[in-house]
Amino acid sequence: MSFNRVVAPRGGIPAEPNEFVGRTAELRQLDELLNSTRLVTLVGPGGVGKTRVALRAAAAAAPRYPDGVWLVQLSGLRDRRLLPHIIAQRIGAAEHFAGSPSNALLAHLRDRRLLLILDTCEHLIDACAELADAIVAGAPSVTVLATSREPLNVTGETTVLVRPLPVPGAGSGEGRNPFGMIDLEEGAGTGGGERTPADGGDAVELFARRAAAAVPGFAVTEANRAEVVRLCRRLDGVPLTIELAAGRLKQFSLAEISRRLDNRLALLTGSGDPDERHATARNAIAWSYDTCTTTERTLWARLSVFPASFDAAAAAEVCASGELSGTEIFETILRLVDKSLMMPAVADGRGRPRYRMLDTIREFGAEQLTASGEDLGIRDRFIARYLSMARHVEEHVFGDEQLELFSELRREQASIRAALEYSLGGRIRQPDRERDGAELTTRLWAYWVSCGRMVEADYWLSKALELIPDPCPQRAWVLAVRCFLGAVRGAIPQAVADGRAAVRLAESLRKPLIAGRAHISLCLALTFAGQLDAAVRSGRAAQRRLAPLGDVTGLIVLDAHLAVLHQGLGQPAEAIACYQRGIERFGQHSGERVYHGYLHVAGAFGYLELPGMEAESARVLSLTLLAKYDLDEVTGTAYSLELLGWLAAGAGRHSRAAWLMGAADPLWVRCGARLSNAVLWEPRHEQAVAIAREALGAERYAQLFDAGAQHPLDQVVALAINDAETLDGSVHGLAQAGGPTGPSGLSDHEWEIAFLVATGLPARQIARRLFTTPRRVEEQLKGIFAKLGISSLKQLGPWLGEELASRPGPTVLSVPSARSLPDGSAAPARGPAARRR
Repeated sequence: MSFNRVVAPRGGIPAEPNEFVGRTAELRQLDELLNSTRLVTLVGPGGVGKTRVALRAAAAAAPRYPDGVWLVQLSGLRDRRLLPHIIAQRIGAAEHFAGSPSNALLAHLRDRRLLLILDTCEHLIDACAELADAIVAGAPSVTVLATSREPLNVTGETTVLVRPLPVPGAGSGEGRNPFGMIDLEEGAGTGGGERTPADGGDAVELFARRAAAAVPGFAVTEANRAEVVRLCRRLDGVPLTIELAAGRLKQFSLAEISRRLDNRLALLTGSGDPDERHATARNAIAWSYDTCTTTERTLWARLSVFPASFDAAAAAEVCASGELSGTEIFETILRLVDKSLMMPAVADGRGRPRYRMLDTIREFGAEQLTASGEDLGIRDRFIARYLSMARHVEEHVFGDEQLELFSELRREQASIRAALEYSLGGRIRQPDRERDGAELTTRLWAYWVSCGRMVEADYWLSKALELIPDPCPQRAWVLAVRCFLGAVRGAIPQAVADGRAAVRLAESLRKPLIAGRAHISLCLALTFAGQLDAAVRSGRAAQRRLAPLGDVTGLIVLDAHLAVLHQGLGQPAEAIACYQRGIERFGQHSGERVYHGYLHVAGAFGYLELPGMEAESARVLSLTLLAKYDLDEVTGTAYSLELLGWLAAGAGRHSRAAWLMGAADPLWVRCGARLSNAVLWEPRHEQAVAIAREALGAERYAQLFDAGAQHPLDQVVALAINDAETLDGSVHGLAQAGGPTGPSGLSDHEWEIAFLVATGLPARQIARRLFTTPRRVEEQLKGIFAKLGISSLKQLGPWLGEELASRPGPTVLSVPSARSLPDGSAAPARGPAARRR
């Protein structure tokens, strides 16, 4: 295992799809603006290259922003009320905060120095303007870089007009800039290294490079230069139109492209007005549409329902109907890629290729889809695809393919949001669609928790309740799921009210499954509210309704909730019994990860209350921390670190307690509430804090707490699971055991297998984590034994511990309690209890 990921990625700029051409002077001027101005908006017509310029400028400025460069792409978002949430989600801000989502975002940004890129603001212009204005006023070290077809028009904004690329002999033809707008092209003829018309111009260079990529061997020569210059001038130097034209050299000669474009663009005057340039780009796209086959046009229009990337299977499921068969989809996609109307995107986890459209291309396709009268039908197929996916996920939510399913949902998040907007957006009231949207949201209950998107889920669930006011099963499900998510994220009063309403409605409809699941959610909400007697009654009601139905999924979730409830009642033995029963329901070889983690946390709470079981609690929490961090699950990671901090405080390890609880603190901020606002746990937190602060002194405690909060999370996790006392020193990963082969002769991969086996993971789970087979893991383990000269698992733990201890620097990947070894052999205990002995 290597600790090379963080829960909240520090932004990052996507790789450029092809070579960047020109804009040298413009980028230098923009860099100066970003160094002196807090809000910069790049304005220009569609296709002029605003996003590429913004990303290139941001990459150059990135070293000035220690908290990262964060790109938020808004083209797929239609509901303005989700804007603060989408930005907060992207940058790792709190899921919930007292007041509005904007308050959560501003609280997160207030003390950070970062560059926030809001890309494609024009369709949400008022919402973007309000939020940018608030960020500039409330976060003094944050710079906002926006791209839009129109200015935001807020105080302090510097609006920059992004011109097309220069074309030889075109003249300035620009006219005067709009009042107060900076023209990035004004400096293009100054300084060293810029092109002049005699050199060919940046527009000609762009055409030459894209044409050479489309037709290897193509070059701009004396023989064709005049035709290329004329073509670029006819296209007003707009990069998107130039790239489209260059891509058509596979089908047409240069002269034929010019002739066909002349016919399409004949009505344009070419005066250089930005609106006219937009018309130029639109007509160039329309020309590309005209030259496509009927099949290509149909697929282009239908694919416009996808707001982000998609694979061929998704395209076939949504778009194949009528004259367009499923067998034609993949080949047609490739032809659209060849024509530069579609672009390859990052492949999925299985290496399957994905594709996407540029926003301007998608907009044109959407217009053609509406004109064809197919838009409602294609959107219905789009909704049906993601509803089918959600149903499949829920049916297998606790199966071995859980992680793969959740990864796929993460890749499809933008499309899931689009399906919810199509069904619950309220623009066209269709009861069947609204019910589908409600079902789509509720079926994803486990995913919303795992990926930390509970506030967005609450938004859609609330929309569903508005649109489905009458008593029906769908409304009962929505209330039950909103109760569960509200309890987890700490919205306790709403959760209790929702749970009670769900139970009443389900009972009146005589739906025992819905009633049982609603009681499960209500049991958790009441437990967190401190209404323990009522929680006991709900737990028993859930058991009575679900056991006869054989609802294993519901009973596992109930076991986790009952374990928490019994801990609150001061019944740790009963809590552990519920935890163990839930684990047993999964079966010995289950590859499920998410709810195993929740059960482990619930069990750890029970072990905390039993004298002499501190080491077992530490073992369970270490395994849970590893799993939750590996899943990028903020809530589970926060709980694990918090409880490890309590253990350390109780064992007199006050420094460790301080930095562990400090490391949990920013994660709790992201979750929206510490310990889900559960009244039964807050006193335990305060007790642990008081113990550590009294022993260390308030100043030293605050220093260690802050150090934990600021330490890289991957290193915190490594140090926490390895029982480290301090944050000092570097973190050793298994890959650092000595290079490709360490002193023992083990490769990095063999070190990883050795460590995972020592943590107690069975071969099947190790195989899933390492993308191999259980048999291969067992074969490699035999090779490891041979290299180490050992013959059993009971010898592996001590050897690994000695090897790690012999390294220079602190040991951070030591072996967990030997009771976790697969062969059940005993070895010295570790953790707080062992230290006290």
